[in-house]
Amino acid sequence: NAGRGAAGMQWIPSSSSEKHIQLFENELSEAGDYDDPFILGCVSPYDQAEAATIVPAASALDCSPGMFTSIEKVQNETALLESKCDTCPLDTFSMSNSRNLQCMTCPAGSTTEGEIGSTYCVQMELNLLSPGVLVMGYIFVALSWCFSLGYFVWIYRNKEHPVVSMGQIEFLTLFCLGTFISSSSIIALGGEALVSEDNTMASRSCQAIPFLYSCGWVLMYSSLTAKSYRLFKVLQNSRDRIKRVEVRAKDMYYIVAVPILLVLVILVAWQLTDPIVYERRELSRDLNPITGVLTISSVGLCTNVQWKFLGPLIAVHVLLAVVTNIILWKVRDVRDRYQEQRVVAMASIYICELLLLGVPILFAVRDSSDARYIVLAGVVFLTDTGSLSLVFIPKIMYQRERAGSLTIFRKRRQMNFTSVPRKNMNPSERSVVTLEIAPPEKNLSVIEEVSNEIEKG
Repeated sequence: NAGRGAAGMQWIPSSSSEKHIQLFENELSEAGDYDDPFILGCVSPYDQAEAATIVPAASALDCSPGMFTSIEKVQNETALLESKCDTCPLDTFSMSNSRNLQCMTCPAGSTTEGEIGSTYCVQMELNLLSPGVLVMGYIFVALSWCFSLGYFVWIYRNKEHPVVSMGQIEFLTLFCLGTFISSSSIIALGGEALVSEDNTMASRSCQAIPFLYSCGWVLMYSSLTAKSYRLFKVLQNSRDRIKRVEVRAKDMYYIVAVPILLVLVILVAWQLTDPIVYERRELSRDLNPITGVLTISSVGLCTNVQWKFLGPLIAVHVLLAVVTNIILWKVRDVRDRYQEQRVVAMASIYICELLLLGVPILFAVRDSSDARYIVLAGVVFLTDTGSLSLVFIPKIMYQRERAGSLTIFRKRRQMNFTSVPRKNMNPSERSVVTLEIAPPEKNLSVIEEVSNEIEKG
């Protein structure tokens, strides 16, 4: 196209000469391979100078995938047989060899991820939590907090009632606090990050989950263990002796503190040595040959969960639950309104059932962010609210009964409850459990009969 001088052969537009059209179309059609709008003709120097540039150049090479024919190169570069191709710019692509004058634009929602010369566009399926699922999780948290705060208010509004005072206010309060902390882990479950975003905050959310759930759960069960052991110690020291036995709440706080400290040591060691991090795991790649869009499906997960730390945490939880149920079994003779043997046993079975159902489902839906979040948030919510209800609803029912018997034991033996004056006492002495063992020579059958009549109203 850039030739000058003597007449020579040149590709020219078919519309430039009717004579050339008729001549060369006949010749090429006989050959059976004429499908080009340009014809090869003998052009005079004058015609060569006036001829328009053919784009793309008929003798130029096809452009490779990820490239296009550049008009600027055709017009400005002199070499006829040299490639006139250039790379596709951002967010455009070319899938195959071609002489196209421009690359195709990426469909909506896809990009070339900042690359030029791309042969396809990328569309990310991040499997993020849907807004509706997140709202459901926040509703779970709000309901659980309302339960915890509601029962907390009930405790202090009825702290003078024998059912509440014998239930040991300090440890019932710690139980409510434990469920409050445990339910907060549902908020941390919603931490996410996009592919291009910094995942620091999402990793911190992952690291907060075991802290919140483990500390809350251990606080729940250790408070039940402490209050049950306190009652057990009173009964154990008072058998066969006619004396007043006092066990203060502060003497039992170590039962709560030791498991909490043990769990914190494990969690801090985990955090310092090999913490949990948030990562995106690729699930699949699917290239659509028609649209040229490569769909990459990924899911965000909390990874680096080390069994050398998770195992001891689970062991502490299981051991605490077993010890609590053993102690409660030893005080099973005390009436249900003053101890939680039955309800804690029911709560333990209830939690085991939730885990037996939840863990297999969790493995089945681990690649779906929404389903995984629903399962985990549901297990935490049902565990906390179920445990709260099993412990407090019976107490509320007993507290609302008329008069109610002040007998402590069921029908095997009787023990009278004596309130201790609460004025001029410091807070650690206000819930002293004071029991007076009835002497054996008294007519216990009469006491039992009267107590039963009082219970009947």
